[in-house]
Amino acid sequence: MGFTIGKYFNGLLAQRAIASISGLVGRLGPYGGFNSESEWAISGMGKLSGFSGKYRQRFASGFVSEYVLGEMLKDVEKLYSDEDVRRATGLSKREYLKKVEEALNNYGTDEKWKESIGKKDGKPYWDTVETFLIFADSRFRRNKGDTYREAFLKKAKFFAYVDFRMNSTAQYADIVLPAKSMYEVWDIRTNPGYHRYANMAQPPQNLKSVGESKSDWEICTMIVEKIQEIAMKKYKETGDERYIKIPDPTHSKTGYRELDKLVEEYTYNGHIRTDRDAVEFALENVDQFKPNTIETVRKRGGFLQLNDKAGKTSPLYPDKPYNSFENNLYLFERFETLSGRLTYYVDHDLWIEQGAALPTAKEPIRPRRYPFVIMSPHARWSIHSTYKTSTLLQRLQRGVPYVMINPEIAQKKRNKKTETR
Repeated sequence: MGFTIGKYFNGLLAQRAIASISGLVGRLGPYGGFNSESEWAISGMGKLSGFSGKYRQRFASGFVSEYVLGEMLKDVEKLYSDEDVRRATGLSKREYLKKVEEALNNYGTDEKWKESIGKKDGKPYWDTVETFLIFADSRFRRNKGDTYREAFLKKAKFFAYVDFRMNSTAQYADIVLPAKSMYEVWDIRTNPGYHRYANMAQPPQNLKSVGESKSDWEICTMIVEKIQEIAMKKYKETGDERYIKIPDPTHSKTGYRELDKLVEEYTYNGHIRTDRDAVEFALENVDQFKPNTIETVRKRGGFLQLNDKAGKTSPLYPDKPYNSFENNLYLFERFETLSGRLTYYVDHDLWIEQGAALPTAKEPIRPRRYPFVIMSPHARWSIHSTYKTSTLLQRLQRGVPYVMINPEIAQKKRNKKTETR
């Protein structure tokens, strides 16, 4: 079903209903299963992403944090009528928006949850961030709400952007750092859940960089070096340890971040400074890539096949299709739920209150005053805007926006509207 359904109001209920089918009909392991994008496992990169366990990453809900950053509740107030909201939620528009605002302000009632999100002045860090370093995410194109760009830029006291093209987001950044494109860098790419291969990218021999462009890894290494340089200079001038020891009681084992060791920790004691270093590290440390080196991958033609350890809930056999939950069916392993069993009912006050304890069909929050719903798929040659300006691919475009409407549905809508009048 892809990512589509979850983007609709009450879409989570539809996703849960679909996910329930394999359990309800007993199709697990070799007889079926439910495959999601994160079903396969790629492990071993924790040494890099978590600094060998010294620090914990700060994660936030992508949807909620961007919603808050862009003050997108204003869009909801503008687009949906009281009737629309009442039909989808059972509450008036005023009641529903009040509940949403309360949830955003409280961020849950669980004290452990409040501690884990690293709150600052009573708010989580992703609502108080003022400095942004964003890589290849044209968010002003992706977030199409009326309020998003203006609200984001008001909160961003400093905004640095990294990309290989001057897109609509880069034009608003304080600084644009020029990156190399995906065919000019070393990289190893896989998409667990869709296929069982990892492809290695490498720049052509003797390729000269365009201007001052660098790989993402090199850019980050240089930023880290500059941060440490500034921190050490301040420390030497003042003797004040506050410049090199930044308090971090929730996400650091030591209780602070050590900026005098930042380069050493970030580059893994100098072993990883470039994109090629990162590829070599991945091949050496990711169990699912073994046994492989850059040379063996290159001889094979630039790809490798994930081994049997890549399966999350079933082995990934080299010659058989992958089906989930074989380990649960035959080895009696726990499912990834609180009870360890297949779960359909969510025993939580908020879910019960919203009528979402079970995956029950509900009306969408679609405005009735608009009889048509627009489906906006990826343009064939501009997914994520990357290839939008390719002169070769632009020849395949129609050149102007277009809309496709089913004539039978259009006639029905027209007749219905006439009857209403």
